[in-house]
Amino acid sequence: MNARSLFGPAAAGVLVVVLFTLDGPHLASADDDTSVEGCIQQRNPIAALVKTTDNSLVELDLRPVLGPDPTPYALRPDDCHKFHGVSLGQGQDRVYGQAGWVLRVFRIDNADSHEYDKSKEVTDNDTSKASQTGH
Repeated sequence: MNARSLFGPAAAGVLVVVLFTLDGPHLASADDDTSVEGCIQQRNPIAALVKTTDNSLVELDLRPVLGPDPTPYALRPDDCHKFHGVSLGQGQDRVYGQAGWVLRVFRIDNADSHEYDKSKEVTDNDTSKASQTGH
């Protein structure tokens, strides 16, 4: 067997490794990790809208914590928790358009301290008014 006949399969193997590395799944690095503390405003089966301690709105992608080892938290509106995960920025396939960004949640803890002010609560009426005025 000569070296030339071994070159083809070896080159193909290297090409597969390079392509997988360039196009493979994104693994979260420590720089991507973030935490958000806040109270749930709205909830659906795979996502939640949370008002944070600085009164901003964040959409939570809850699919990772709803898997085979579900979170012990029921995650009902008015519940306050600390959510740990990876920022998806503006995200795709959003549920809550009024949120500024999306956090894919991998862990949920009790809130350290969060005063919940129901007067600043986001309601369905607020979102329909915003869509009517173009905001």
